[in-house]
Parts: sequence; structure tokens; C-alpha cells
Amino acid sequence: MQSYTEITPYDEDDACNKPNLSASIKQDNESELSEIESIDADGNNKDEVPEKVTTFQRLKGMLMIASGGIILLSTTTLAKYLKHIPTGEYLFLRFVFVLVFILPTLCFKQPTIDMKGKFKLILARCTLGSVNALCKFWAVIKLDYGNAIALAACAPVFAAIFSRILWKEKISLFTIIALVMGLSGMVLIAQPDFIFGFDESNSRKEIGPFVFVPIFGSMCLGLGFSLLRKIGKKPHILIVPFWQAICLIPISAVFQLGKRDPVVIPECYSERYLFCLIGFITMIALFLLNRGLAIEKSGPGSLMRNVDMAFAYVIQVVLFNEPLELLSILGGGLIICSTVTVAADKVFGDKFRIWEF
Repeated sequence: MQSYTEITPYDEDDACNKPNLSASIKQDNESELSEIESIDADGNNKDEVPEKVTTFQRLKGMLMIASGGIILLSTTTLAKYLKHIPTGEYLFLRFVFVLVFILPTLCFKQPTIDMKGKFKLILARCTLGSVNALCKFWAVIKLDYGNAIALAACAPVFAAIFSRILWKEKISLFTIIALVMGLSGMVLIAQPDFIFGFDESNSRKEIGPFVFVPIFGSMCLGLGFSLLRKIGKKPHILIVPFWQAICLIPISAVFQLGKRDPVVIPECYSERYLFCLIGFITMIALFLLNRGLAIEKSGPGSLMRNVDMAFAYVIQVVLFNEPLELLSILGGGLIICSTVTVAADKVFGDKFRIWEF
């Protein structure tokens, strides 16, 4: 008995209706590529119609960022005051209290969080921010107060470098000028021996390599800023502070154990209450910073974030009686100018695009 295979006639309508697997895969790849390319430097989708932000809202956002920066500066000042407590222990206790205040807020708000494909990037961003905080507070203890704050404020300069290396973003003339000013400011503050010479009578010889600690912290934070482009839409304003506290607690504990510093338990109740207050105002400061950055663009935001540098040198003289050096003031001024230039590039770069590569 012979079997026959039935051959159905070719139907053009059916062929058109059947899905083409290779075409669908190609289309998916193109859509993913276009989605990545549509994310701008601020982490927003270029294709989406942005919400109209009024002048009052922008001023409100900039005021929030500046207020958050100044509040964080107060916690740094308290770290200098509590220098008998090791840096690792200070950060550990500080962010334990931050976590104590954030958890009830998250449970009350119960925000809808889209963590799909973003968890590793957010974790990396928070880890880099934690390393920056560790380097910054350690530098505040070892260096002059104003110099430590100035060197820790170079993150926007390094963010431009990492964005060029990682995401192939074009560097404009504004960015080149900002890099030159920022690096020159760091050199004037650090005053390395191979440029300024070595003097045994110089009191700075005891500083040694500590000047590079806040610079390394700024590099970590700059890399964290560049990761925001990959994260895309900004997460909920409480997520980054929450995960930064989660990351900083074990990192500070490991740092404390690695240095083998003795654990100093605050003996008086005033210091215990002070740590509780530090945790609370840190949460308020992080909330203001993230809320303000959700309103304002990253350019003016980074400028307002570093407005605390203007207060740092005043605090250095008034509260800690640390002398000011002319080169340090010039270096801090150059770092401030570099931050202003980065902000100007993000705001006016498209209108005054002279040269880029």
C-alpha cells in the first residue's frame, strides 16, 4: 500500500500571516539597541515627552539639592568633631541609624519599584558611593577640612571621563576645559613632591598619600554617576539611600576590622543621641538630594550639590582653626570653576557646540 504526502497549495495570504522568526529576532535586537541609545546622559528617555517643569519647580529642586549638600556637610563636620571614633565605626553607626529611619518610611509608602535589569547596576552605584563616603570621611580626619571637601567634589570631572570611556560619549570643549581646571585644582591642593619639590620643614610631609584618598573616592563616585546612564529612568527616591545604607554597613565593618582599630563605644549619652541625630539628618539630606535631582537636570544639580565647598573653608578656619594656604584656595577655586563648566556644558552645550570628539 503506497502512502502519499499531501502537498497543500502555496497560499500567499497564509505566508504573509506566518511570523518570520529571523525578522522578529532582528526587530527585537534593533528595539533593544534603540532603547539603549535613547537614554541620555541624565538617565532619561529621549523619546518620551518630558513633563513640563516650571521655573518655581526648578528653583525648588535646586534649593533641595543645595540644602541636602549643606546638611551632609554638617555630618562631615561632626565626623571631624568625633575624630576619636574610628572612621569605619562612625560610618557603621551612622548608616545603621539611617536604615532604622528609612525602613519604616519604605513600609509606609510601599513604592512600586521596577528593578528588572537594574538591580546589579543600582547595587554597583551604591557600592561605589559607599567607597566614596569611606574615602571622604577618612580624608576629613587626616587632611585640612576644606582641602578634603574640595578633593572629594571632583566626581563630575571623572564622570565625564568614564562616560567617554564606557559609553563613547563625545567630549566637548567645555568638558576639556573643565578637566584641565579640575586636575589643576587637585594638583594645587595635593602639591606632589615631584612638582613642588620636597621640603623637610614643610608640615605637609606628614600628609603623605592621604591626599589621594578623596581623589580615589571621587573617581568611584564619578564612575557611579556614569552608571546612571545605563540604569535609565531614575528609581524611586528612597531606593538609592536604602541600598547605599545596605552597602555601607558591611563595607565600613570590613574596613574597621581591616584597620584593626579598637571599637570605641560612646560613653556619654550626648554622643549616643548625636549618632541618632546624625542618622536622621543624613536620611533627610539624601531624600532632599534625590528628590531635587529628580526635578532638576544633572548639570545644574551637580553645581548645586557642590555649593557646600564655599562653606568648607569657612568651617576650616572658624571651627577647627586650621590655616589656609594660597595654593589650596586657588585649587579649590579651580575645582569649583570646573564644576560650573560641567554644568554649563550640560545646559548650554547644544547651543554653543564649538568642537567635540
